[in-house]
Amino acid sequence: MKRYRVTALYEQPPLERTVELCAETAERAMVKALIERRLPAHFARDEKGWYQPVLWRPELAGPRRWPTLVGRDTLVWGEGQGGERRLRFYVVDCGEQG
Repeated sequence: MKRYRVTALYEQPPLERTVELCAETAERAMVKALIERRLPAHFARDEKGWYQPVLWRPELAGPRRWPTLVGRDTLVWGEGQGGERRLRFYVVDCGEQG
């Protein structure tokens, strides 16, 4: 397996979060980072107005709960009350593990 550096690009608030992990492909690395809760799915304001990370869980999304790759750099999931979520990534290959 290869090691990848996965960076999520959030729109609101505008920031980036990065994690390194092992996966078979760059696309799987994006999904793995989200599903294993190593990167937040999005950010939401708390009762005091501060942005707090919201980790992914299947209940967030309703019927279309599993992330689907759209293009080469975007994961999409969710519908219904929670609305559709999109998260853009860029992935850097860090070479073979070990």
